[in-house]
Parts: sequence; C-alpha cells; structure tokens
Amino acid sequence: MPIPHRSTVLLTGAGGAVGGPVLKALHAAGHRVVALVHRQDVAGGARSVRGDITRPLFSLPPAEYRELVRNVDAVVHCAAATEFRPQPERTRAVNVTGTDEVIAFAVRAQARLVHLSSAFVARAELVRRNARLYAGTGTTPVSTYLESKQEAEQRVRAAGIPHVILRPSLVIGDSQTGQVNRVQGLLASWVAVLAGWVKWVPIAADSTLDVVPSDLVARAVAASLVTEEADGQHWVTAGPHAPDMRRVTELLQRASAGSGGPTRSGLECVDPLTTVRHLAAAGPDSSASRVGSVRLMRQMVAASAVLHDAPPFPATTHRLPGVVAPTTELIETSLLRTVAHLNAHHVPGDRPVPRPSHVSVSRPRQEPDPSCTPPLSPHPSSTC
Repeated sequence: MPIPHRSTVLLTGAGGAVGGPVLKALHAAGHRVVALVHRQDVAGGARSVRGDITRPLFSLPPAEYRELVRNVDAVVHCAAATEFRPQPERTRAVNVTGTDEVIAFAVRAQARLVHLSSAFVARAELVRRNARLYAGTGTTPVSTYLESKQEAEQRVRAAGIPHVILRPSLVIGDSQTGQVNRVQGLLASWVAVLAGWVKWVPIAADSTLDVVPSDLVARAVAASLVTEEADGQHWVTAGPHAPDMRRVTELLQRASAGSGGPTRSGLECVDPLTTVRHLAAAGPDSSASRVGSVRLMRQMVAASAVLHDAPPFPATTHRLPGVVAPTTELIETSLLRTVAHLNAHHVPGDRPVPRPSHVSVSRPRQEPDPSCTPPLSPHPSSTC
C-alpha cells in the first residue's frame, strides 16, 4: 500500500550522492524525515539518528529503535558501499548485511520499503567476462559490488513486504544547478579529465554512457512512496537517450573550453583492451608507470568494464506517475551543468567558470561519424 502524504520516512545514506537529493525531495513533499547516519548529522530539515545499518537494531538503544518502529511509515534505503575498492568484506557488510537490517526494521514497522539498487546489476555477467579480459586492472571490486547489489535485491524481493526496487544508472548532478553531493567514481574521472591529468579515456567511442540527474532519481523515490502502481521494479535510466562516449567527450570539451579549462581539444576514447596492453607493457622506469597516473588509468579501465560491449538499459521512469521520462536534451544539459559545477568547485586552479544555469543543450544529438574514431595508439606520455 502507498503511504499517505506527510508521513514519517526513515532514510539511510542521506549524506550520499543520491541520498542528499532524496532528502530534499522528501522534505519538499511534506514528509517528516528521520535520517539514519553513521558519523555526521545531516541538514535539510531531517532529524538525524546515529547508528550502524550493519549491526542489529542499527546499534541503537532498544528503546530508541522501538520508538522508530512505532512511528516510521516508510523506509528509503540509499546507503551503500559504492567504491570500487578491493574490500569485499566491507562491501558485503554494507550492501547485503545492511539491507538485511533495513528489511528487518521495515518488517517490524510494517513499513513500505524503497530500495535503491543499480541498473548495472544487469551487467554483472558482462563485468565478469570483461574482468577476465582486463586481468590485473582492478575489475574484481566492480564484480564484488554488483554481486552484492544483486543479492540485496534478492533479499528485498524475498522479504514479503511492500517494496519498490529502483535501478538508477550513473547518477550525475542536479539537472538545474549541476550540484553534486559527493565526487566519486565517474565524477572523479571527469575531474581528472577536466584538470588535464589525462588526455585519453579507456572506453570505446561507441560505448553508451547512461547517466541520469540526481533530482530525477529523487523524484522517482518520492513517487514510489505514494503510488499504488509503484510496487515492483523500475529502471531510472536515460535508456534510448543515453549518449555514446564520442558525444560525451565532445560535451566535456565544450564545457571545459567554456570555463577556461585545459581540456579544449584532443581528448580521445581508446579501446580499453588497448589500454590494458599498454599498462601491462609499461616497465618500472616508464613515465606511464608513475603511481598516480597508473592508478587513475586502472580505475578508469575497471569502470569501463560495465560499459564495454554493453546493450542499452531499459527505461521505465515514465511509469511512475508524476515523473517525466528523460529526454536527450535533459540528459545532455544535466551533463554540461554537472561539468560546470565540477569545474567551479572541484577542479584545481583559479579561472572563470560559467554559471551552470546558463549552460544548456537545445539541438538533437547527431549520429556518430565512423570516420571520427580516434587512433587506438596511446603513448606513455599521454597518460597524464
């Protein structure tokens, strides 16, 4: 059953890249939000409760836990270990054990559960295949993350409680301001590109990069709480409107040039397997083996494991009442505004930046020109 308007919602992960915008959307909808936080309280009109989702009763005093059980109408579970790092125990503890504890709470509270997963769980087998091709480049943590998210979804479905599973793709900044709550993963790679630390990216030019603005995900969460039709699973993705990497690099270069950044031209997409061979051949004295450069490139190759040779995601956001399906213009404008925000707040150096609200895309995406494919011949000196 949907929850009534102005209900009490327990939110996990409120300080994260997705949880922050979700908190804002829930507050705007009139809900009372209790944010379960680990270390730091959150602003935005929520009541912060410090606990640990990986521990029984969230490590709360029993009386405080019972009080939450009595008063909470719904749970939105955004907390997750999303870093692609070789820490399988930590990843599983947060993503699987943490979900078990959230489910246990929802059962006791007889609360509706909205569980934030990832569209990339559908590519777990693809990542396992690419991990074999990219041996030694750090793709194993990607597989660990996706497998943990798959198992968490299974636990939610088996719990027998009213639930909605949302599968967002890569979450970027707000569609209006470009603001991001946390720079990690894809956005950290963009900072490296915008700062001029890398001149090429290890992702094939025809690979699709499905991104969605954070406020779209937040609206999907809010709609999932109050609609009968939302039970089940929804893909919060760009779907057929996702740009390919050739278009993404064009947009990155345009945004960087407009803000005085160093990445004005020459950014290339290189097949990840070519990059893998290049990294393997780099000797200890090669400029390509400088610790920072190699680590960054290995992280980018690992991330490309979820993109290389992948089919497009389904897109079902439009089935959530009140949520409009994303368009090409929305996705590309959100991307440009995110880049403007990164340039203004996260890329080193003092230089003028455009106001994100003045950045937009109005023309339709053009079909890629096969003749524009860059040569697959990275040089050691081009890694930083």
